[in-house]
Amino acid sequence: MKFNKFFVIVFCLIISIPFIINLCINHNQTNLVLKTENRYAQEFQPLEGLKVKYIANFFDNFDKYISDHMIYRDPIVSSFKNLSSYIPNLQLKLSSNAVITGKNSFVFLSNKYNLVLDRHIKGDLSILLQKAPNLKKDHEVVLKKIDATYESSKKIGSDFFVLIAPDKHSIYCKQLPSYLSKDTCRKTQNITKEYLKDLEKRQINFIYPFDELQSKSLQKQTYYKTDSHWNMLGAETAFFSLINKISEKGTVFNKEPFKKNDSYFLQEFANHNFGDLKDLANLNTNFPLDEKAYTVKLLVDPINKIYKEENPLIKMDGKMKLKNENASNKLKVLVIHDSFSVALSVFFNLHFSDTYFVSYYCKNDDDWIKEITNIINDYKPQLVVYETVERQF
Repeated sequence: MKFNKFFVIVFCLIISIPFIINLCINHNQTNLVLKTENRYAQEFQPLEGLKVKYIANFFDNFDKYISDHMIYRDPIVSSFKNLSSYIPNLQLKLSSNAVITGKNSFVFLSNKYNLVLDRHIKGDLSILLQKAPNLKKDHEVVLKKIDATYESSKKIGSDFFVLIAPDKHSIYCKQLPSYLSKDTCRKTQNITKEYLKDLEKRQINFIYPFDELQSKSLQKQTYYKTDSHWNMLGAETAFFSLINKISEKGTVFNKEPFKKNDSYFLQEFANHNFGDLKDLANLNTNFPLDEKAYTVKLLVDPINKIYKEENPLIKMDGKMKLKNENASNKLKVLVIHDSFSVALSVFFNLHFSDTYFVSYYCKNDDDWIKEITNIINDYKPQLVVYETVERQF
């Protein structure tokens, strides 16, 4: 037994030598850039305290620190990426970072967010739930909120639609790292389509604008490279996909057909700003970002009145009312949303006279359902839209 322990200790020392050598070389080096991944290496973070959360954060950061300071990491990662092109299903996990870097400077959320990579790469719901059983409960909570909103909308005669905002992993599946899978684009919609059956059973109208966005993405860029969200062109594409579905399935435009606002256009510009994934990825911001983005330019300024209301139940932006007295579509619209509606709000405001935005993030689901029921009864919208990003559906 002692003999075995001796060899275990020797083995551990041997495999630690490359890491120790690299630390001796780079231990005082800050802003160390991992060129192959175009990001900064994780710096050492000292223990902040003895509480469980501090200890957990310390070991999580230490794991990233060890991984990022592995000797010859850049050539190893580069060689592996090349090798993966020839060997199917070859996978490499070099760190537990919150994001991964794909092709052409695209950055994606990693499995730390609702196993979003497994969702799109493996495309098998049973495997996903086996790995993370809590995702089933999360989906049931979403359905519970949708059901409550749908029932309240139906009682006052409002049209109700669910908008599923596709993950960037879906639309830009070909930009995911090649070492993950060669079948990603074939499987990327599988789990969402399985979940959408729950809405079909309930006879709830929904729009999942995957085809429209992917088609548009073949022509122009619809999602930011270093952000998890769609850009203005992506938001506009999703908005009109929703409008087309409402015109087809709803009743709100029966008497007065939807009128498109022609007093604006999208102006393309070269975007050099890094998005919400910058800090998660420790991206090297000295490396110039080259991508196309869009801004809304108005030919005629609408008369906007913005009201913001704070509510202890609602996180993010709370409640927000947008009013456009010049809008051609004189309708009250209620949008239940996440952060993907930040860009969408512009197009709702351009086209509808009254839009009320309420976040679905909350501390207590039952309290949120009571709150949204009261809002629907008081505001009396003719159209209710429940928008949620794909990975949270």
